[in-house]
Amino acid sequence: MPAIGFEEYPYLTRQEFDRCIDGFMEKYADALAASDRYTARIVSGSGSSRKYLEIQASLHSTAQTDRSECTNDIEDLEDHQDLEDLEDLEDLEDLEDTDPLYTVSHPQSAERNISTTPIAQVQYHIMYSSTWRVPMMYMRVTAGSTGVVTSMDAIRQMLVCDQQVRQAVEAVEYGGALGIQDHPELGVPYMYVHPCHTATLLRTVALGTDVNIGCPEYIAAWVSLIGAAIGLALPAVKD
Repeated sequence: MPAIGFEEYPYLTRQEFDRCIDGFMEKYADALAASDRYTARIVSGSGSSRKYLEIQASLHSTAQTDRSECTNDIEDLEDHQDLEDLEDLEDLEDLEDTDPLYTVSHPQSAERNISTTPIAQVQYHIMYSSTWRVPMMYMRVTAGSTGVVTSMDAIRQMLVCDQQVRQAVEAVEYGGALGIQDHPELGVPYMYVHPCHTATLLRTVALGTDVNIGCPEYIAAWVSLIGAAIGLALPAVKD
């Protein structure tokens, strides 16, 4: 189905990104707050034109976690498993072999139990990349008295509960799926998800679903693709 309200989907202008995060908040803020795990807000950066979306998550200690915490089960978007069947994108087969974010958007989940005591807080900052013209995810994990967690291995262990997903992410060298660089607004080190294949993945979403992709759905679709790699799962919402 076509994307609606974009000049050049899946690429965004700065103004389109602002509308997308505003639309996401209108649709998902209440459901995130009701989950007892997430809160979300719009943050103003250096001037009103540099706002971004912040999602705060409480991370619970589990040997096992409820399935909804490990997968992105968005009712209003089609299952992305059918992306492997698309033949009209020349680079999709290569992407499946080389980009872990393609792999981790299709995890196999297990039924698990949730602990009630949070062991860490995670900041997810969804920002606009003027270079790639797509959203870019920055994140930071703070664990109790330990403070900011800087070890990428430790962060993967804490955020990625699915073993297959974790192995796919760990197979990528530094700067591939996950890396560390200074936050563009705060100027301190944050973990980030590299956006090099974001546009290609979002293009497959528009081709592989019967749902019109508008501003609220854009951010939700993007999170559904990368969330399994960073422990972020959106709650289902009703239209």
